[in-house]
Amino acid sequence: MQSFHQAPDAPARVFHVWVKLDLDGPRPPLPGLVLDWRQTSSGWEAWVVTVETYSTGVGHASMVRQGWRPVAYLRPAGSAPPDRREWRH
Repeated sequence: MQSFHQAPDAPARVFHVWVKLDLDGPRPPLPGLVLDWRQTSSGWEAWVVTVETYSTGVGHASMVRQGWRPVAYLRPAGSAPPDRREWRH
């Protein structure tokens, strides 16, 4: 079971984000939900849940993914996903 904790200097705990699974790849960002934070030797990471829709060949299905992502892969959610160039900053 994933433990949830919050350090006094941790970012806001739970919120909606755009998640880039591959910073330099062609995949568009996915909507995600941050459920927890941790600080590692390389910086902050978020425990993020995303839902992906994919083709089954005869229709569509959905898959849930979850895992730790460095903050470089996250952007706050807004009305549209960030432009690909914004992921370099």
